[in-house]
Amino acid sequence: MWCAAHTVATVDVDDFAWLIRQEDLDGIESARRHVTPEVLEDLVWLYWRLSKWLHKCLLINLLQDHWDPGLFTPVMLDMLRAPTDWHDEGLLDQVHWAQAVALAYVDERYDKFDTYWSDRDALRAAVEQARRERGITADTVADEPKAWGPYADEPVARLEQACKRGDIDTVLAALDSGLDVDTPLSLSTPMMHAVIRGHLDLALRLLERGASVRARWPYTGTTVLIRAAAHGHVPLIDAAVNRGASPDEAQDSGVTALYNAVSHGRLDAVRRLLDAGASVGTSPLFVAAAGGGHLEVAELLLAAGCGLEEVTSDGHTALAVAARSNEADAVDFLLAKGAAVDTRDASGRTPLMEAATRGCSRIVDRLLRAGADPSATDAEGRTARDLVGRRRTTEVLALLENTPKRGSRPWRGELLGFEYAYDEGRAARGGWPCAADCPGTATLLVAIHLVGVPHNRPGHNVNYGYTFLAVCTTCGTGRLETLDHDCWNDHEDEPWDLARVYTVTPEGVERVRVALRDCPQPENYACDCAVHAMFRESSSLERLLGDSRERSDPRE
Repeated sequence: MWCAAHTVATVDVDDFAWLIRQEDLDGIESARRHVTPEVLEDLVWLYWRLSKWLHKCLLINLLQDHWDPGLFTPVMLDMLRAPTDWHDEGLLDQVHWAQAVALAYVDERYDKFDTYWSDRDALRAAVEQARRERGITADTVADEPKAWGPYADEPVARLEQACKRGDIDTVLAALDSGLDVDTPLSLSTPMMHAVIRGHLDLALRLLERGASVRARWPYTGTTVLIRAAAHGHVPLIDAAVNRGASPDEAQDSGVTALYNAVSHGRLDAVRRLLDAGASVGTSPLFVAAAGGGHLEVAELLLAAGCGLEEVTSDGHTALAVAARSNEADAVDFLLAKGAAVDTRDASGRTPLMEAATRGCSRIVDRLLRAGADPSATDAEGRTARDLVGRRRTTEVLALLENTPKRGSRPWRGELLGFEYAYDEGRAARGGWPCAADCPGTATLLVAIHLVGVPHNRPGHNVNYGYTFLAVCTTCGTGRLETLDHDCWNDHEDEPWDLARVYTVTPEGVERVRVALRDCPQPENYACDCAVHAMFRESSSLERLLGDSRERSDPRE
């Protein structure tokens, strides 16, 4: 364990190295809170000197609460080299945990961590895909996986081995030979061995053979229903409920089956549990909307009666949790549902203060546009401006000092540009606001440039950018918009997203229309015609527009 001698403020790399080499899992978990920015570089130095995958995984555990792309990326990519199949259960879990962290980190898909952790097949497939995309070669280092050994001759030991391996045929053969389906094993029952290791088809077969749904895993108190909910295995959920499992079952920590389904984004499982009578409570909404970005699940929970303004034990609403987690889509969702923007937690902090503290500039912008009060103070008399952290300080302070107009459209780079241009429902969405602030709507005239995938979308890898020109159907004014997104940018003098909107006069728009007569696909950014080639040269586009454009900020 992490002993009292190590609870002083300063902990150096040797203390962490000792815990890692002792393979002290409890000590590592306790030590995470002592990892400070000052020791991160030393920990990365230590990582490259470790020879065993288990030790590397334990060090990833220490790093996972921190964000330093330049320092951590090589480490996280290296973790993807670890073999994904281990027959040592403890090592298997450690490697899979670390690889789930690494995947979430390098692809910026933190909402996928729970999916990878609960679905090991999905994790293996994602690791293989990441290896192919990045040219990573798998390695075995010093602790090569060992093949399964032969089955034991003793029937109960043989049954336990088969349950651990998910070997359905051997398990059923053991039951056919006369063993009881609830035969006590070293750790609980065959059912528990199956569900803990994710062999849910085996668990379903055991239920069909009459296995008890009330068996619990001795370490956490989890049940077959709770595990089925986490995996989204609807047939197993139905079978457990039909055999008497309560839809409100909870493990020892109080986590329910519904909470597990929500936290993993299992929409069908959530729906099935609610249909079975599961109590909504309050906490699932925080997990769905804020922690995981599972907005379809959040919508379902609200419809089932989950309270929008319910609070956690420390007074945080779902909006506050989303704000402090930098979950932009969740913030937009909750604000659209009518979430109160200036609620206070136990320390008097508002969602705006939480976002400012963590340098979440996009969230600060959204909350200010929704009417958040930048002059509000917490229990110690501090405003959001007083609480601004070290990340993106300049940008956040600028927003707080020049509050955007209330009710104006929040800038959302992922919903602008070509996402709108090529979405079949763009007409129903109404296009973009007119750049001249008339009541009209701008529709796409020409898509000029697109690179990468938007942030928080599958396949996003650091950069995303676009350029397009839309024209107002009412006044004929053009909206020339560009975006350059770099989610690893952390310079105080340069924001996460560099966006510009230019107002183009109707005369300038007409010159573009004339040029587009020779373009076969104006809405196709990848068009290889001479007109698109000219537009992609900024100097050529500037000459074409001449004095007909005026720069503005998309937040205005």
